[in-house]
Amino acid sequence: MKLTAYALFPETLPLRAAPPSRDWMDRIPERHAYRCLPLAIANAHGWEVTCVCDFEAAWDGGPHARNVQLRALDGFPNLAQYVVTHFAFGIITFHLTYLFRTEPGWNLVATGPTNLPKDGIAPLTGVIETDWLPYPFTMNWQMTRPGRVRSRRASRSASCIRCRQARLRTRHPRFAISRTIRSSWRRRSHGRIAATSSCSASMQATSRRARPGGSATASWAGGPMARRRMRRT
Repeated sequence: MKLTAYALFPETLPLRAAPPSRDWMDRIPERHAYRCLPLAIANAHGWEVTCVCDFEAAWDGGPHARNVQLRALDGFPNLAQYVVTHFAFGIITFHLTYLFRTEPGWNLVATGPTNLPKDGIAPLTGVIETDWLPYPFTMNWQMTRPGRVRSRRASRSASCIRCRQARLRTRHPRFAISRTIRSSWRRRSHGRIAATSSCSASMQATSRRARPGGSATASWAGGPMARRRMRRT
């Protein structure tokens, strides 16, 4: 399994393997969050493309592309070649500067960096058929409310994770009951059956006492929890 990235810009954005660390996890006492193995594995899954410079996005809440203003904070002159707003509705688009190619049968999932929430903006996720696609794709983020959001140079703008096409198309979940749950259900069922038998015998004895010389039978309509009918003879 390999991933090929063809450079499309004279100055491409840095592309790197996803690092296992997160700043917010480092700040937790004794770095306790890293003891969650699924969390730590997800951190280091895939490859990341980083931002070209420090920049700020300001959205006034309007539905047009002109309602989002972008500006570089460090004097970078070519921000418009890498970050644009042509989708409107508070959506910011990053040009990743690469054409990605995967082996036959493999897609790329493009999303934001895992386990790294950002206030005021959220990544939009897409699945790209990079085993045949002859042109590049972009990474998009949507601002969640009017206001300002800042990104620093070398901060993560996209995360790319490989995914097999066959697993998406043909795999279906299979539901099964664990042995523990099955045993618990059996114990409860046996308890209900025993309670039903005891109740039936009690009803018959009560009926005989109420009518000397008579007999009573209890019939059950349906299962143990169904309506009971009494017939005297």
